[in-house]
Amino acid sequence: MFVKSSSQGQHTTYTYDTSKYNFRSYLQEIYNHDVDTIHDICEDLKSKRHELGYDYDGPIELTDVETDLHKKFYTNIKSNNTFKKMYCELIKDIYSFFYNDETAIIYQSFPSIRFQFKDSLAVPPHKDSDSLASHPIGEENFLVPITKMENTTALYIETEPDKEDFQEIKLSFGDVLKFNGNMCTHMNKKNIEDYIRISFDFRIIRLINYYPYVQNKITYTNPRDANSGRVPSSLTIGAYYQITFKDDSIDKMMEWYKQDDLLMQHRPTFDMCEAEKCYEYMKEDNFVTEHKKTKELETMICEYLNVKNCIMTTSCTSALIISLMALDLKNGDEIIVPNYTMIATVNAIKSLGLTPVLVDVNKNTYSLDLDTIKSHFTRKTSAIIHVSINNRYYDLNDIVMFCKEKGIYLIEDAAQSMGCKMNGEKYLGTYGDIACFSLSTPKIISSGQGGYMVTNNDDIALKLNQIKNFGRKESGKDIFEIFGINQKYTDIQAVITIEQMKKLNSRTIRMSEIYNYYYTQLKDYIKMIPPLYEGWFPWFVDIYCPSTSFREELMKYLKTHKIQTRPTYVEINKTNMYFDESNMKNTYDVSTKGLYLPCYVTLTDKELNYICNVIKSFILSRKEIVTYRKLELSDKKNYLQLMNNFRPTKLDMDDNEYEDIFNHITKNGTIIVAEMNGQLIGSITVLIEQKFIHNSSKYAHIEDVFVSEHIRNKKVGKNLVEKSIDFCRQQDIMKISLNCAQDLSKFYSVCGFEQRQINMSMLV
Repeated sequence: MFVKSSSQGQHTTYTYDTSKYNFRSYLQEIYNHDVDTIHDICEDLKSKRHELGYDYDGPIELTDVETDLHKKFYTNIKSNNTFKKMYCELIKDIYSFFYNDETAIIYQSFPSIRFQFKDSLAVPPHKDSDSLASHPIGEENFLVPITKMENTTALYIETEPDKEDFQEIKLSFGDVLKFNGNMCTHMNKKNIEDYIRISFDFRIIRLINYYPYVQNKITYTNPRDANSGRVPSSLTIGAYYQITFKDDSIDKMMEWYKQDDLLMQHRPTFDMCEAEKCYEYMKEDNFVTEHKKTKELETMICEYLNVKNCIMTTSCTSALIISLMALDLKNGDEIIVPNYTMIATVNAIKSLGLTPVLVDVNKNTYSLDLDTIKSHFTRKTSAIIHVSINNRYYDLNDIVMFCKEKGIYLIEDAAQSMGCKMNGEKYLGTYGDIACFSLSTPKIISSGQGGYMVTNNDDIALKLNQIKNFGRKESGKDIFEIFGINQKYTDIQAVITIEQMKKLNSRTIRMSEIYNYYYTQLKDYIKMIPPLYEGWFPWFVDIYCPSTSFREELMKYLKTHKIQTRPTYVEINKTNMYFDESNMKNTYDVSTKGLYLPCYVTLTDKELNYICNVIKSFILSRKEIVTYRKLELSDKKNYLQLMNNFRPTKLDMDDNEYEDIFNHITKNGTIIVAEMNGQLIGSITVLIEQKFIHNSSKYAHIEDVFVSEHIRNKKVGKNLVEKSIDFCRQQDIMKISLNCAQDLSKFYSVCGFEQRQINMSMLV
């Protein structure tokens, strides 16, 4: 795949298969010209130089406007998949070769094309992480030459950070340079050759470096001239970077995505249909208050749900209050209600002087279950409010039977559930004595605000209608038979909702598709509740985090990527109005760990894919993946710190003494280190000696095993020893001793060793 050809300090040149990645042929095709003589057609460059106030012989620098050649390249990439496919395949191969353990692949969306024209393009000494570019330190750079790069067209770079020993790196087509441009200062000289240099370069950033970067201040690409038409882009996924995953196909990888605006957690879904119908209604000088359009809507809902009565009102909260009023309950009567719900459910009970009995929810669906209801049922219990939270339920048929047996009322809070059936058979909201629905903005159909009640009991329906209309026996006549309030709907809202009802079936299908998309993509990464049946859909898409802090960090991470989220409802019994000391485990779990993701019918599959990819990148970045490698000479400074950091008893040695030890070890053996998320967490030393016994066999000592305090009990120490033994066997060393101090036996145990005996020298 890649063959190493040379290295200079921290920079290495490899060769690759040009028949697979024939970038030169591609450029020749789009420019219809020999790439070696393309500078002959660059007359437009002269005028651009004069526009900028440069003398023709003066250099054009990094921040200048782009030429038409640059623009042609970027325009072609957007419409021609030839280059994009080669580029994506190259990125995948780079990850496979250099970072085989990586699952997420984060890479620059559009590679940077470089034309170093004759007598031009002097790039001053800079790092890609300084004020000229402001790129993340953790980025890694790759350069692919199309034409030769030597003498004044070569890249000049210091071999190690701050060494200032600028070296010429010669390259030609078929090479790829992996260089540390974000830590090492580099530059280009003024081109005095008789040919143009053409190359492209790009950056990748590993997840272990990306996550800590976005936790801090997000930087932007280098500033652009105002006349260029290009503005700095944030260095995040969905902007400067693309993300894909190891198992994704090339076709999926090529679906580049840019997120410009905030992806809201929910957004209203109205269109011109509602606007035009409202205009037509208003134009006819109709009543805006509740009238014939409201009646038309009520009939429409009855037919849809197959119920006898529908009564429109101002909100689902109003619907709950009116429903409780219609049941003639007495002050102090107890109403069993889930502790996990929108607080309006409980407020409706309290507003009438009734007593809410808050109970825990089922751990599988976060709704009521019969066993919990039975354990809280008393002689004062007059009703149960069942909340089909996020369109989920548990034991609902059994709860219906229980209420009938006990002679108590069942009210369904189906605020979120319009259009959803239980087990695909009968609509939620048609099981109780009364059901209350919401038409607020986040619901599947909406009139901005609003609600309604449905019931098959004609006597209850009559009372519901009276209560919401001042207690009138008949609309339009001031005959008041019972206490009532003004909670009437309006015809202008009804006009909107009628149009929304026409879209309900298509919306339920789309919401089901959205949940299934999320579930398929994320179920192996984070807790999600499986769809209850084929075609089931939720109100919102919910995921459940391992902890509250995890949720907070995920919300912040998603916000950085222009993705809005919303925590699940709070525990009602921990609010000021309803506070008690009881702990309800399932309510606590859903309230403190649940998170709602963007979910509305106009979300596209591309947006869903972007959201899922960002979530997966966050979760993967949090995994404690430990990698092991041999320490290189360039890691000397890290080793000097490492030597003392892990020691239970600190050594009093200066840097020179540490360096002597390091040089001795690397000459006569090796040091193997363990890393997690880019941080050194452990080390082990292997010393090799030549023993003139048993046919002059080699002998190895394994010693100085150190593991960070916070990472113990993860078998890192044990794995370091195993890696050391593997190293020794590769050196044909069969006799190995593991040296352990006796007073460190407990230390070695928590490092993961399976010990049979601890001696000063233990034969492995």
